[in-house]
Amino acid sequence: MWELRSASFWRAICAEFFASLFYVFFGLGASLRWAPGPLHVLQVALAFGLALATLVQAVGHISGAHVNPAVTFAFLVGSQMSLLRAICYMVAQLLGAVAGAAVLYSVTPPAVRGNLALNTLHPGVSVGQATIVEIFLTLQFVLCIFATYDERRNGRLGSVALAVGFSLTLGHLFGMYYTGAGMNPARSFAPAILTRNFTNHWVYWVGPVIGAGLGSLLYDFLLFPRLKSVSERLSILKGSRPSESNGQPEVTGEPVELKTQALAVSTGNEDLKFLAFTLLPVKCILWVSEGAGKHFVTPQRRQMEGSGGDKAFQELGEAAGRGVDISPRLEGNYTKKF
Repeated sequence: MWELRSASFWRAICAEFFASLFYVFFGLGASLRWAPGPLHVLQVALAFGLALATLVQAVGHISGAHVNPAVTFAFLVGSQMSLLRAICYMVAQLLGAVAGAAVLYSVTPPAVRGNLALNTLHPGVSVGQATIVEIFLTLQFVLCIFATYDERRNGRLGSVALAVGFSLTLGHLFGMYYTGAGMNPARSFAPAILTRNFTNHWVYWVGPVIGAGLGSLLYDFLLFPRLKSVSERLSILKGSRPSESNGQPEVTGEPVELKTQALAVSTGNEDLKFLAFTLLPVKCILWVSEGAGKHFVTPQRRQMEGSGGDKAFQELGEAAGRGVDISPRLEGNYTKKF
């Protein structure tokens, strides 16, 4: 329960509340019919995508910008946040979504308000088909979030906010014809509670939650596994203090300090400067060619000459690239501070 006494924890909760409020306000607002005729799917898709991209940029460094109970559930399944934090996030998201829909309801003329862009199934789509569609929509969305948020990726290209926003836009471009593209239980819940219309509402909870859970399992356990023991995962889920998690602090969405340490290494053939960047809880490395800085020949140089020194460094680099903690192998073996 130490998180309840943390100011950054409550800032993250507030960020999720206001982000959900803005997301629903602008997304639903762009989905209202102000003129006769068919609704422009591209307009709605871009509105939701741009709204989320803006919020990821605005509060991503504070709370992670989940803005979606299904996304929070995915991070919980992947043991990337505590159960307490996940529950508080979901409550804040639902309350924020309802607040955003309420503000939109109050400022919109009754003739335009309608059902407040309530998610409904296409007349020819069954509840089973709709659930499967929601599963796939949320699955690709969560995969994109996990891939772009992953701090283990070296040299990430492009904008995280735009990648997530485009993924949501893609889901809307396809899903609006089937289910109205829920993909977010809070977005579906807000207009339903204000209009008191819960017809087939369970589809917009079951589909996104299953899709998010599958996305988390697929990415974190198959595509790019996180090397955590069962005890470490349980410690994170229980919300243990970082110091109690075997040196692996919990990923909480809070700002973390980027620590750098410069180390010099030497082989029998060349000198390389090795920079070990530590962005808790994951370590990644960057090799810099000779001439980037002064070098320091380690006492082990003679031992490494002719004994596969180059191969040893290559193995270290490959191991670090896979997310393996190589710090124990660096202590006094091939490196020395300078």
